[in-house]
Amino acid sequence: MKKLTKLNMLRADLELIDTIMVSLLAKREKMVLKIEKIKRKMGGPVTDRALENKRIAMAKETAKKLGMDYWFQRFIEKLFHKIIVHCRKLEEKQRRRAGRKI
Repeated sequence: MKKLTKLNMLRADLELIDTIMVSLLAKREKMVLKIEKIKRKMGGPVTDRALENKRIAMAKETAKKLGMDYWFQRFIEKLFHKIIVHCRKLEEKQRRRAGRKI
């Protein structure tokens, strides 16, 4: 019975972590939209490849510092690339919508 209780506790912890991850990604998305609005007012482009690459490298380096193996580091690199591509598309969509309002 103790093993089942421990398993359930671990699963509950995992569920909490998943909820926090989704919440943080939602918060990141909202922040990206605020940033796009500022960039648009300044006449800046949506895409900043150098900054995107820096963010990806930083995430991978964080995984490395946490002692995660090569495969996890690669996973983080790919995950952050997907997150950034998603946010770029979101910014582009918002910019198109803003262009229609003008």
